[in-house]
Amino acid sequence: MMRSLAFVAAALAGCLASPPDSLPSPDDGADAAIAIDLVVSGGSSPTGTVGGPGGDDYGVPCPDRRFVTGLDGTNNGAGMTSVQAICSRFQLGLASDEITHVDDVDGAPVIGDTDATDLAPIRCSTGLVAVGFHGSENDNELVSHLQLSCAQLVWDGAAVVLSPSELTAELGSPDDFATSDGLCAEGTVAGGIAGRVGLLIDAFRLDCFEVVARAAE
Repeated sequence: MMRSLAFVAAALAGCLASPPDSLPSPDDGADAAIAIDLVVSGGSSPTGTVGGPGGDDYGVPCPDRRFVTGLDGTNNGAGMTSVQAICSRFQLGLASDEITHVDDVDGAPVIGDTDATDLAPIRCSTGLVAVGFHGSENDNELVSHLQLSCAQLVWDGAAVVLSPSELTAELGSPDDFATSDGLCAEGTVAGGIAGRVGLLIDAFRLDCFEVVARAAE
């Protein structure tokens, strides 16, 4: 049965959590070189899901202090057989109020069938984080392809704000049987991936979190 969820337009303007009072301020004579990490906080809020009920549950958060900024995976011709988040760390400069990209690391892979072909990874543009996805599935309710919707992290002096987003390239080949979309709740960003997996990726979603500032480690 054809299933399609209307994808929310990429003009997000949710204010995220302000930094805790314990953070140093340049107005108080703090060292301008001190950096602040932006990190996920609180319980996760899942997006909608693409795919069906087969397989077993999986849930993979990004490594500490990082957000989902890309996806990697494999395909064996019947659908996606593995998926893996690319996770990035961001810091806020106290003096400049600029948010900079620090590094990328791979999250733990979710693997079904190992006899598969590597797909070209997809990534948000530098400085952007995932806030949603678009995906399709085949007539066996297996995930065929994924794209990420990405938004920029900016600093307005008191809170992190999401600017309008972009859509990445496609991971895998789209299928016309069914499409689905998932969007993080307003004011949250993706901090992990989840869904169901057997020999193939049966289902996929993003787990979303609020963002707070913490003194860099």
